[in-house]
Amino acid sequence: MKDVGLFRPKGRRLFRLKGTVLTQFSEEDNTTEKWSSDLWGTQVIVNPKLREITLQAADKKIIVCALTDADYENWSNALLRATGTAFKMFYELGKQVGAGAYGQVFEGRNLQTNERVAIKSIEKSRASQKELKYIQRESAILTRVSHPHVVRTYDVFDMGNTYLFVMEYMSGGELFDKIAEAKFFSEAQAADVMKQLMSGVQYLHQLGVVHRDIKPENILCVDNSWPVQIRLTDFGLSNVMDVTNTKDQLVSYVGTPNYYAPEVFLHQKYGFPVDIFSSGVVLYIMLSGKFPFWGKTESEYWERLKKGVRFPPKQWERVSSAAKNLITHMLDLDPARRPTCSEVLEHQWFSLVANQGGETETSLDMHDLSRIHSKRREDDPNAMLE
Repeated sequence: MKDVGLFRPKGRRLFRLKGTVLTQFSEEDNTTEKWSSDLWGTQVIVNPKLREITLQAADKKIIVCALTDADYENWSNALLRATGTAFKMFYELGKQVGAGAYGQVFEGRNLQTNERVAIKSIEKSRASQKELKYIQRESAILTRVSHPHVVRTYDVFDMGNTYLFVMEYMSGGELFDKIAEAKFFSEAQAADVMKQLMSGVQYLHQLGVVHRDIKPENILCVDNSWPVQIRLTDFGLSNVMDVTNTKDQLVSYVGTPNYYAPEVFLHQKYGFPVDIFSSGVVLYIMLSGKFPFWGKTESEYWERLKKGVRFPPKQWERVSSAAKNLITHMLDLDPARRPTCSEVLEHQWFSLVANQGGETETSLDMHDLSRIHSKRREDDPNAMLE
């Protein structure tokens, strides 16, 4: 939540709410902090007649009163959202539209704007302590990010046994299914998606966020129109690095098979370049409908990975050398030699594609991603192309 300004209740106590943190300032200069408190999970009691709001925490009780009805309306809503406990005051839960390891995804409605939203429900009892830590980290990241190519999270609610993530509704589904239906993308289509993806990943890296699970299933489409507009989603495996400390690195062995960067696979320390690698895998898939390093087992995957990326003529003879050059650099086995997001976006391939006028091609090869639809992953999450 953005700053909503200073609150001047009776007694001229001055407050500022930022995110979930409420801060009281000195009455003398309005800038010196007296105390701050994280409101997450705090009970909020509202009294519209008196324009009174009570915050009841385990160790503190705060009663404040708004000067006007408008102030009361704004602050009561803001404080209720900040505590993450008042879901039914803002949203209506609709039909289930998906399911995952820890819960379900529902269609929902914003009761104030009537806007359609997606609501991800995560049951705490189905997650281990380590997984709950990932979920809490995801919540912290989601409330920080705001970018045109990252799925927007409106609210996060802690309902006791369940977390509810309220996000923008993406009617176009997964990029995975778009590729499966098309068999592969033209260079113009792939370039358009890659520019959007790199823009979102660049923004995350500037915040210190490493996504660690970039794949077509975690890239959602705004709708079914073309050119497709995409948003990056699912920050369940993400982590945060200190962008001011070049020695700060991650060590956890996380991600999705066949998208692992070699440094993750080898249990080495790693950082932002792992997202460049997995984005390079996505680009390879978009242009060919196949994985660059396919393996039914981890050992088989490693044997193909360590040989470096290859471009079989059957799928790649129609693709420009500039596209192959970019993919080769993004999939470099040495993370130090991979380009940054800005370097990817500056690659000549994008300008060459734009100058060609965006001509498209179709495929008659049925041995591609169209063999694997999203529904098949429900039965076999490791189903991939041979």
